[in-house]
Amino acid sequence: MTTPVRLPQDTALLILSPGTTAQALHQEPLAAVIASWRAADMPRAILTPMQDPVSDTDADIPVMTHGAAGIFSDTDLDPRLTAAGITTVVLASAGDPARLLQGGAEAARLGYRVILMTDGDAASDAFASVADAKIASPAAITAGIALSAGRKRPWPTAPANAL
Repeated sequence: MTTPVRLPQDTALLILSPGTTAQALHQEPLAAVIASWRAADMPRAILTPMQDPVSDTDADIPVMTHGAAGIFSDTDLDPRLTAAGITTVVLASAGDPARLLQGGAEAARLGYRVILMTDGDAASDAFASVADAKIASPAAITAGIALSAGRKRPWPTAPANAL
């Protein structure tokens, strides 16, 4: 049995996508995490390095384009998260694990609590390099969503203003 990850009520799911396709967003285990997060109506966003790169994604998940330097560069992601009272981020990758590491390191430097979702195939030693990051499986995060949903923080309903 999977031990649920305790997700504070001020947690947002940030999905790092390589762009050009949303196929990975519809495959397990990421699809199950997204579905559970949506059902709990918890904050979520897709971050990608390309302009309008993700097609076939759900309209209720806003897509933000970031700069080459990382997920917080050339975006207003940090001010949006701060304005929404978000202090914890769950980072999930729909592609490159290196992007997950970079995003986790950026978020930690900005003072966010970081939970990195890994599928077990990724090298734990590499993920441990992100200071103070918690490493969790998709199943543990999905189990934790149910625990957190009842005490979630309010979130704007319009996708364009979600983050």
